[in-house]
Amino acid sequence: MYNVTYLTNIASAFVKDATYFKIEQLNKGFINKTFIVRPSKIQDLNPFILQRINPVIFAKPIALFNNYQLIHESINNKVISSSLDTYRDFFLPSLLPNIYTKKPFIVIEDYYWRALQYVPSSINYDIIKEPDQVNKLLKHLATFHLLTSQVDLDKFSVPINNFHNTPFYLKEYYSFINCNLLENIDFSDYQSNLNYIFNYIDNNKSEAHLLDDPIRKNSLLLGVIHGDPKASNFLFDSTGNNVLSLIDFDTCSSGIILYDIADCIRSTCNPLGEEPDEINDVYFSLEFYEEALKGYFSVSNCILSEIDVTYLPLCLRSVTFELAIRFFTDFLKGNLYFSVNHDLQNLYRARVQLRLLESIKSQWNDIISLTNKIM
Repeated sequence: MYNVTYLTNIASAFVKDATYFKIEQLNKGFINKTFIVRPSKIQDLNPFILQRINPVIFAKPIALFNNYQLIHESINNKVISSSLDTYRDFFLPSLLPNIYTKKPFIVIEDYYWRALQYVPSSINYDIIKEPDQVNKLLKHLATFHLLTSQVDLDKFSVPINNFHNTPFYLKEYYSFINCNLLENIDFSDYQSNLNYIFNYIDNNKSEAHLLDDPIRKNSLLLGVIHGDPKASNFLFDSTGNNVLSLIDFDTCSSGIILYDIADCIRSTCNPLGEEPDEINDVYFSLEFYEEALKGYFSVSNCILSEIDVTYLPLCLRSVTFELAIRFFTDFLKGNLYFSVNHDLQNLYRARVQLRLLESIKSQWNDIISLTNKIM
């Protein structure tokens, strides 16, 4: 925990003449420490978001800021020059410059901190419960992909090596468990859960290789990807009817567009969310999936090819399997990547993703049928 004085000193670097703040920590993110900063009302200053970048995950924080500035500039230029309502309504929060160097960050005790515009009257959801919200959320993601489709990908830095490289995560998992690093850990209280996941991964390794062929052939569209377009990274207005903004771009990079779409569908078409009360109740909603497809492909000039669409269901399976492996591996390593409230949280998250994957596979023919309708 950070004391108020420490946080106030950091926040003051991004606001002129501010002397008092109300600072509240937000617990939505898995990786960075995030706070909302509200200056005193009598100062007539806008609230903003303050974040400390996790140095364990992001070894080159400046690359994150540069990537964000690159997409922010690209989107702003298109929004300003466009007459389309879909574009004009698209908003991306700005990074705030610090008042000393004008750079979009400040370094305090070797930690990188940044400040971003706060989106007023906004809410986000860990779980999407209405089909119409799924539709609008995927439409917003499609607009983001279209607005950034002309960005020079060579200018992007890679924030995390091998991100969305499912075979890599599978190999990393096996490397860890084969090094006998688990021998000194007592898993007796939840051995049945462990055995289930160990066996499931062993019996379903092929899920990690479903896109090997099109990736090898360079058949899938490359572009700017958000990298983590889960439900909670979309801000809705206070009514929950309209998407205002996409946030949390730390994993933004060049990559295969299909992974963004599949990951977003994985998150939004799970009506019980990633941490439900009962794992066995988790299911993949075909109704939500249909709305997701309608939403994404309602955007004019959609940049996906027929090949991309054909592989979308397989990518959905692969990315769900990938996240399960990542949660499970992180649990075995002692919860070093994803933030947790208790020691078993990542174990539980992994089980949920595997249950979701089973639901996807059990409805495979229907998923293929719905996908084929949009081609």
